[in-house]
Amino acid sequence: MITDLQQRIGPQLRLLVTEVSGLERPQADHRAILDACEAGNTAEAVAALRLHILTTRKETAAQLRRGLAGPE
Repeated sequence: MITDLQQRIGPQLRLLVTEVSGLERPQADHRAILDACEAGNTAEAVAALRLHILTTRKETAAQLRRGLAGPE
């Protein structure tokens, strides 16, 4: 049941995240993570990944709060 729900919500959640975050910042984040990995800098890669996840989570949560608040 949970897997089914995740599969149904997943595409909509990914679309929301893309709409909220855009493409430029996430692509730059991914490039920084990849560059750190390629350089063998694990600490930098982990830090960049954490920042990416936290930023994306904050942006998405803020958008969901605005959407749930309804029109003013």
